[in-house]
Amino acid sequence: MKKLTLIAFAILGSLCGHSQNIEYPKNQVSAFYCNGKSLYSGYDKFLGNREPADGYKGDGTEQWDYTNFSGTYNIEYLHNFIQPWMSLGVQIGYEENCSKHWIYRYRSIDEKSSDHWTEKDRMPYILCVMQFDLLRSNWMGIYTKAGEGVRFVFTDKKYESGKTDNNFKYGFCFVGATGIEVGPKFVRFFGELGIGAQGFASIGIRGRF
Repeated sequence: MKKLTLIAFAILGSLCGHSQNIEYPKNQVSAFYCNGKSLYSGYDKFLGNREPADGYKGDGTEQWDYTNFSGTYNIEYLHNFIQPWMSLGVQIGYEENCSKHWIYRYRSIDEKSSDHWTEKDRMPYILCVMQFDLLRSNWMGIYTKAGEGVRFVFTDKKYESGKTDNNFKYGFCFVGATGIEVGPKFVRFFGELGIGAQGFASIGIRGRF
């Protein structure tokens, strides 16, 4: 086992050393998608139906929530102008949550009133991103990236009575991910694992020119 580990490190070291001599095109454009929630999808949202464990509460309320998460859609542009293994650029993304809410207020065990509303959150974001190439070859690459930016949240509420309510807020967001790409230098498929605005696991395609 120790011998295999040494061989693996020797191969990786050889590839990393060889990768310094491989030139990539300086511009990189990527499009990718993450199916699921991002870190900022909303801590007050619930995936699927939720029913209070104790049913009828002492305060006379019962709440059910259902939320559908769209996942995140991302476009990224990077330019290599500092070092061959380091690129800087911008990432633009979008996420949307559609939720339904019911609140039941009990006057007694048999008598209750209810409120029902739908809520839609539209959440675009933009980040400044820096990427570091850990391994570069003609058919594969391994890299890590990090970025910071701002996220906007546009919330539209529509109540059962017909009343509507709109809200807007914004705040800081970040992204950190490690990825692997395969294919020829000019067009590659890739996958990323990370945290932050773009979500946990992403897949996409990128082109270099």
